[in-house]
Amino acid sequence: MNDYLTQIYTQLFAELNYTQDSIIPNFFFNTEKNSFYCCSIINETENEALVEKWMSEQKSLFQTVMEKQGNPQRVKNNTTHLVFYLTENENNNFVYELEEDEYYFKKNVIVLDHSEIKDFKNHFTDSLFETYKLFLENTVDTHNLFENYKKYGKKDFYSMILKFYIKIPSLYLSKSVSSNELETLKESIEKNLVKEDLLNFVNQLNENIDNYIKTDKELKNIDVETVLDIWIGENDDEK
Repeated sequence: MNDYLTQIYTQLFAELNYTQDSIIPNFFFNTEKNSFYCCSIINETENEALVEKWMSEQKSLFQTVMEKQGNPQRVKNNTTHLVFYLTENENNNFVYELEEDEYYFKKNVIVLDHSEIKDFKNHFTDSLFETYKLFLENTVDTHNLFENYKKYGKKDFYSMILKFYIKIPSLYLSKSVSSNELETLKESIEKNLVKEDLLNFVNQLNENIDNYIKTDKELKNIDVETVLDIWIGENDDEK
């Protein structure tokens, strides 16, 4: 199952316009999007020696990635480490420890069992789609599958797809939306913002976020209170 899972994420990132590093095979990057991913697989957690070995490998992976970067801080701040945790008996404490671990890269843990992966492989093979990206996009919004999952919570190919969308930000952001749908959504949001007199504030905040992205600074450092003060001051001047 490890080999097939590796095949999935390697091909999927290629379909999402990410480049696989030539030296670090589980590192994928898109410099235009300022987005980076590391991927690793861990099986079960009962064997402490294997877990310790995996932890050591992650330290080595982090060091290798960082040593290659011209701007290491930029990469560190924008890298997501996808940890595929394969288990038949999920250890929630272990998942929590991984995702809350502040060392190395930020971690998103995708918990899967073998039946989910096997079912995914069967459904993808039987589908008419040639890429994983198209298969995911055209399956995730299937109403009856979603309703069945909400009702029964069954672990199958669809639960695996949902986990991918929850844990892989670039997959969610890549989902196709027609221009009409996007414009309708934009108009609806702006209409409600105008009602609350917040549209100008949101525009100011977006402008500040764009400026921060261009400078490669951490987004968490943006001073929203300052933006709010500026917006309030501008509104007072207009009055």
